[in-house]
Amino acid sequence: MQNFWKPNVRIRDFIIIGLIISIVFLYLDLNKKNEAIAYINNEKEELKKDYKKLLSEYQTLQTDNDTLNVKIKNEEEKIMAIMEELKTVKAENTTRIREYKNELNVLREIMKGYIAQIDSLNKLNQQLLAENIEVKSNFQEAKGQIHHLSKVRQELESKVTIGSVIQAKNIGVLLLNENDKVINKDGALIKARKVYKIKTNFTLRENPLAPSGERFVYLVFARKL
Repeated sequence: MQNFWKPNVRIRDFIIIGLIISIVFLYLDLNKKNEAIAYINNEKEELKKDYKKLLSEYQTLQTDNDTLNVKIKNEEEKIMAIMEELKTVKAENTTRIREYKNELNVLREIMKGYIAQIDSLNKLNQQLLAENIEVKSNFQEAKGQIHHLSKVRQELESKVTIGSVIQAKNIGVLLLNENDKVINKDGALIKARKVYKIKTNFTLRENPLAPSGERFVYLVFARKL
């Protein structure tokens, strides 16, 4: 009896050993898969954080350039769409997770380009602002000079007008009667009814500022009080 059951016992032992080995391999494989899934889930969570941070960085970009603002807005919408996809994508989908990681690097590089453009535009705006301030300053200075020169010109014109007046010297007044005889030779007082004509002699002073030509001479007789 003992010799008859001995082979069966060996076969059973081999089967048990095989089952144990299979279970061990299955356990190790399952554990490995679980570790891989846990790793990918961790990467997925890190991606969510990275995309959230990247979105915040995009939203801090500010510029007055409308075209650049539209581009930045498009990238923000793309990031938000990926963040929504990350909520539903399975960790086993390693290909898609890898694509999200690559897309994250691309979006970061795009943002660097936008930052460089904004810096360049800001520098250009500052330069234009400085030039504008300088132009305004020069304009005000020129305006002030024009006003000053205009004032000087008016003063010069006034001086020329005054200086161009021809003055007389050696002025003499002779009173004449009806016969054209001088009646005030001795400087005596003469009654007005005896005066028929008044003759005036004078010499005009030389004045290079006065234009040449005929002149009207006006005499003013004032009564001595």
